[in-house]
Amino acid sequence: MNPTDEQTAAADTFRAGDHLALQAGAGTGRTTTLALLAQTTERHGRYLVYNRAIATDARTRFPGNITCKTAHAMAYAAVGHRYTRRLGAPRRPAWQTGHALGLTKPIRIGSRDVSQRALANAALRTVARFCHTADTAIVRPHVPRLRGLEDNGLHTQLADHIVPFARKAWTDLQHFDDGAVRFDHDHYLKIWALTQPRIESDFLLLDEAQDTNPVVEQVFLAQREHAQLVMVGDSAQAIYHWRGAKDVMTGFDGVAMALSQSFRFGPTYIYTTKLTAEQSNGAFGFVEASVPPGGGPAPHVHVHTDETLYLVSGELEFLDGDREFTARTGDLVFCPRGNTHRFTNTGLHPAKLVFMYTPGGAEGLFVEGGDEPRPGVQVQPWGPERIDGRMLGLLAKYDTGLPEAP
Repeated sequence: MNPTDEQTAAADTFRAGDHLALQAGAGTGRTTTLALLAQTTERHGRYLVYNRAIATDARTRFPGNITCKTAHAMAYAAVGHRYTRRLGAPRRPAWQTGHALGLTKPIRIGSRDVSQRALANAALRTVARFCHTADTAIVRPHVPRLRGLEDNGLHTQLADHIVPFARKAWTDLQHFDDGAVRFDHDHYLKIWALTQPRIESDFLLLDEAQDTNPVVEQVFLAQREHAQLVMVGDSAQAIYHWRGAKDVMTGFDGVAMALSQSFRFGPTYIYTTKLTAEQSNGAFGFVEASVPPGGGPAPHVHVHTDETLYLVSGELEFLDGDREFTARTGDLVFCPRGNTHRFTNTGLHPAKLVFMYTPGGAEGLFVEGGDEPRPGVQVQPWGPERIDGRMLGLLAKYDTGLPEAP
């Protein structure tokens, strides 16, 4: 396939040695363009991406002078292998871990009694939130806001109690062989990032940059003094930032270019409403969905509606409250009302899922606000320009809120 004029211009900029940020819409050949850049040089480079399946696929597409890895793989090679004995340890209830850390009693904050179980869970979530930031120490903002303690003064009291235990948990995680806290992959990624690693490479290629974890972003940007940095992504897929992430694409200090010609054919976003609240006497709404690779909704929240999703095929990365996890074929995910949630297709093929709203009603957003598919016409993913006054009104009408960026 002959490169487009935009791809050729990007290759010329890359050969000139400039740092480069490529805004690339859906289906514009982001990974293909990065492979094209790599083929124009004999210098040694590294291709970085979050998803392991994409990194594995990239190894078949990039020339031999490019090392294709996830950031977690790099962190594991550097420090993570030292914690092999702790990885994959059996799960244990948060309250048991809390007891091991010294969190043994409930406390009263304002008019609410906060149980030992809730305190232990908050301490572990604090560590998880810290691991998703570029911060160097656990501080008050990492403590999650608990229901009934949203007031700043009450949250400060909670944070003052939780932070010492969260720091104790983080100290526990530094031990190679054993500890009270279950060790996972995000822990060694954060430990690696805190060492301020130098990645020996002539250039770095960062794919899916719009959803880069702040920890990886910090490591990536720190290499700019000795390596050429190239990032590619689609800021339209990160309208509302999650887990404290900022849009690294927009603020990047480098030449900004764009890829706009789409090569994508076949399945795209298709949401089919199978049963409405009106048809079920208000009990529930039922929707069937097909989500392309890289696709998924912006973070959103339902105040009065629970959402249950069943993954028929594929792989989706979920955010549910402060919890991030990967769902695979056959998995069922319950997102209770009040939890900010989103999902992203991190696989290489379209994901099929069905989801149910209880009580029904939220599915009306697709009926009233969606695009009617037309044969032979490619449906384009929505960008921020679609979130206009009318759509905001429909979101509010159908109990779907978009949280403000932090």
